[in-house]
Amino acid sequence: MNRRAIGIVSLSLSAMTVITATSALANPARIIELEGRVRLRRDGWSSYHQTSQGTDLYDGDLLWRDRNARAVVLCPNERRWIVPSGQHSVSNYCSELRRFRPIIGIGNLQGGSNPEIPYIITPRIDLISNSTPVLRWNAVSGANRYTVQLIADNQIVWEIQTEQTEIPYPANQTPLEQGVIYSLVVETDTGRSSSEENIADLGFNVFNSNTVQTQVEEIEALELPNEAKTVILVSDVYIPNELTAEAIATLESLVEQNSQSPLVYRLLGDLYLRSGLQLLAQERYQQAADLAQIAQNLEERVDAQFGLGILNSRIGNIAEATLWFSQAQVGAIYLGDENRLEQIETELDNL
Repeated sequence: MNRRAIGIVSLSLSAMTVITATSALANPARIIELEGRVRLRRDGWSSYHQTSQGTDLYDGDLLWRDRNARAVVLCPNERRWIVPSGQHSVSNYCSELRRFRPIIGIGNLQGGSNPEIPYIITPRIDLISNSTPVLRWNAVSGANRYTVQLIADNQIVWEIQTEQTEIPYPANQTPLEQGVIYSLVVETDTGRSSSEENIADLGFNVFNSNTVQTQVEEIEALELPNEAKTVILVSDVYIPNELTAEAIATLESLVEQNSQSPLVYRLLGDLYLRSGLQLLAQERYQQAADLAQIAQNLEERVDAQFGLGILNSRIGNIAEATLWFSQAQVGAIYLGDENRLEQIETELDNL
């Protein structure tokens, strides 16, 4: 299977160094509860800025909690740190922190741009750990019924007609097998097909891992707020193991619960971007930027704007890319984030 540039990479987008999860919580610390004014100063920033629940914390980061605020941090070893008021180094309370903040690698952006076809959303260029996955495609205006075909080795192994745009692969069917590359084809009753994207290598296969299952069980057992637990599951298990469909489904469940976290929407933007789904990535990034503005979370706003810049640059929309990169640049200057500024300047130079 072609797993084009869909790993986790450390801060430089060109580095493409894959980080493999070694245990469920051998990752960053995270803010799992937050009320009031709590500010973050990352290593390399010039000043403190408001942060949000769910934010990752790394070696060298500093937190400042106002007297009437509250913040609880979950350390990689599962220790919970109730942050006192004032300034504190996260490393003094949480050991074995990751040094650098990773971001999701970006492949070639293609597809997911024509709302008139039932393009595949998940699984798409993907690994799955569930042999009965949820199958999801774009809802086409005017279509009342979809014919769904699951294909392996150029043979139809399962077919169904449905009015839905999201269905589980039935448990009473033969479970999907490891080592077999599957693909979906969806056709509408109006004659449009997902094949019109004309994109090769949209296949997926099953990846069963006892390690992954153990990690999931460890996280599910934690007594945490649902949103915090979900973000940890996605960031520390699904994304490092390239289980994109499961990461997307898990985060979209929070959207259905009316999550107002810019982090949730920005992660979805990242995941849709690396899956080559232009319209969905654009929608979630824009929502992330708007929610980050409301929450006064400048870091997440910059990340969402940077994602929109990357998206538009990949489809050749230079004017829009320049606009979004320029907005992200202003925010990064205010953060004093030299690493992000360097990335933005590199992207602007490449336009």
